[in-house]
Amino acid sequence: MAILLVMLVLILGYYYSSNYLPERFKLKRSTGWESYVLLGSHGIKFVIGGTIFASIVWFVFYILSFCLNIPHYLGMDYNKFALEELLIQDISNDINIFHIMIAFGSWNICQQEIKKRKINVNLLYQEMSNANNIVNLLLSAMSSQTPVKVSLKSKKVYIGIIDGTQFSSADLENIVIIPYLSGYRDKDKLDITFDCNYRSVYEKHNISYHSDREEVNLRYFRNVIRLAEVESISLFNFNYFGDFEYLKTEDKKNDITK
Repeated sequence: MAILLVMLVLILGYYYSSNYLPERFKLKRSTGWESYVLLGSHGIKFVIGGTIFASIVWFVFYILSFCLNIPHYLGMDYNKFALEELLIQDISNDINIFHIMIAFGSWNICQQEIKKRKINVNLLYQEMSNANNIVNLLLSAMSSQTPVKVSLKSKKVYIGIIDGTQFSSADLENIVIIPYLSGYRDKDKLDITFDCNYRSVYEKHNISYHSDREEVNLRYFRNVIRLAEVESISLFNFNYFGDFEYLKTEDKKNDITK
């Protein structure tokens, strides 16, 4: 029975950590015994809650049984009800109904905790902001609707805004953006050349997040980029980018005059 209890604690801890993004970051960064301690710290809370739940159910059965047995206690010829014993009788050699109630209550509490935390978006983003530098930057860009520049190892470059739906799932391996521009870096000078303007297409066809038809919603153009292929990520501002390009041109002119 002790082994089953330990397994229940670890399973609940892993399920919670896998389905709540901030905890998944912590789990991914932990190794060895740290992982077991992290899973156990979450799982034990749910098992304690499940035990309290099973105890309350047992207490309700006990009170109900007591009320039904009042004629028996008064000495009347009345068959005694033993409803409270239903929760402690053996179903098999090791498992009884009380233990099943603990497991059921623990699992239900775990799921409710995940749902409650996912609904509280502000708490979710606050916990995630300290989990990872990339996530911190992406959350900042998403909340302010600031475009980001994603440079890939293949020299491909994307400019776009972060799609917030990616944070509703525990996906650590991808970055989801709605592209505004895309292009490539020169292999020698590393200057960016943009060859595809998505933004002009959105404006031409009046495409936005609030489009009536799903097929023309901005999310239709989502681009999923594997994090393993990313070389760098930074915030991007269309006004400042032109100034940097102007400075490059001025530097070249100065080099020539020298």
